[in-house]
Amino acid sequence: MNVVLITVDTLRPDHLSAYGYARGTSAPLDWLAEEGVVFTNVYSTSSWTPPSVASLLTSLPPDRHGIRSGDAPDFLEGGHEVEGQEVLRGSVVTLAEAVAAHGYTTVGFSTNPHVSARLGFAQGFDHFESLRAPASSDTSAGAVYADAAAVASAVTRRTREAIAAGKAFIWIHYLDPHFPYRKRSPWLEEYAESDARDGPLPAAITHPRWFHESTADPAARRRLFEAWYDGEIRFACKEIGALLEELVDREQTLIVLTSDHGESIFEHGVLGHGQTLFEAELRIPLMLRFPEAWNATGTRSERVSIMDIAPTILSALAIPIPESMSGQSLMPLVREDARFESRALYSELRRGRLDVHAVIEDGWKLIVDRGRRFQALYHLDEDPGESRNLIHVRPGRARRLGQALMARVREADAARAAHREPIDEETRVRLRALGYVE
Repeated sequence: MNVVLITVDTLRPDHLSAYGYARGTSAPLDWLAEEGVVFTNVYSTSSWTPPSVASLLTSLPPDRHGIRSGDAPDFLEGGHEVEGQEVLRGSVVTLAEAVAAHGYTTVGFSTNPHVSARLGFAQGFDHFESLRAPASSDTSAGAVYADAAAVASAVTRRTREAIAAGKAFIWIHYLDPHFPYRKRSPWLEEYAESDARDGPLPAAITHPRWFHESTADPAARRRLFEAWYDGEIRFACKEIGALLEELVDREQTLIVLTSDHGESIFEHGVLGHGQTLFEAELRIPLMLRFPEAWNATGTRSERVSIMDIAPTILSALAIPIPESMSGQSLMPLVREDARFESRALYSELRRGRLDVHAVIEDGWKLIVDRGRRFQALYHLDEDPGESRNLIHVRPGRARRLGQALMARVREADAARAAHREPIDEETRVRLRALGYVE
């Protein structure tokens, strides 16, 4: 059985028609939900790409895989250089390595500069390709990365033979619908309500400040942002759907679609991601479409982690899950087996001056911002929008969650300070190239 793992950067589940969204944003891919298993409460380990993708591929939290930082300062101008990001250690076992050890041909593609071979993400892949927008692209029109249409030709060329052999693991990381936004017609015109438009629609929006500077009222400004965001989602889903139709034999392939993190759309006054650990930035979609003979369909509402995806794929392939992986297989939930054990889910955001941590357990969520000295407690079952901070209403619950969360944070800090793994030569070469070691 082949495996195609698709990660769509910055994708909120509540903006997909497959999850009940009113607009048909994911219409070309809704068959994945109709014919597969949809998880409605999946959480990332962070709210931006480097730590969350590393968790996806290693089934480890950020404090164990070690990737927390990084900046691409010229990205919105078409630059792909990344500064200050840790390199994924060679000693960490990845999903690609695990399947390769059992005879799978592994092929990976990434359009995000934070997810590159230079930074360790090619570990375990027979072929890994970082895709960029053509040099001739007009960056002023938002063409700063290889979009979903540009990905298709590279993926088709490199994967057709591997897929035909029947034992291939293909991973594609799409950057759409990440900023900047291009004018995706006809969907943008359909979605952008006339009362939300602040003048004619431009060919692209190349910086988030465009929305902050809009003279529209806050509600209209949010609707306008959603129109551009939804247009990008619809475009990406169209291209992904066409690629799957061309390449994939549905009866010989496990298709997994997910994301690395979400996107705040003015919730709590925030626009973007990598800024908070609120639901808008942490929750991600997860759809698994198995061959029809598996008879695996339906919706699962248990709260699970991005770290569970790699063990799930390995379990579906009857490949032993490496002891290093922290996640657990979701196959018991796929099979509707009572053996699945729920547990607390942890997320963190340590980026620049940000030092934010969250724990979710039994429907409750505690956020602790150590930098701003802010704490918030939410009962997600009753308040999924996190509008009522119950930190002073339920002090006992907050104290118990806080003790568990901070004990984990202190343990991780102490372990990192007391024990640093020896750097292998391959990693040392990468770090030297980045200027981190002599």
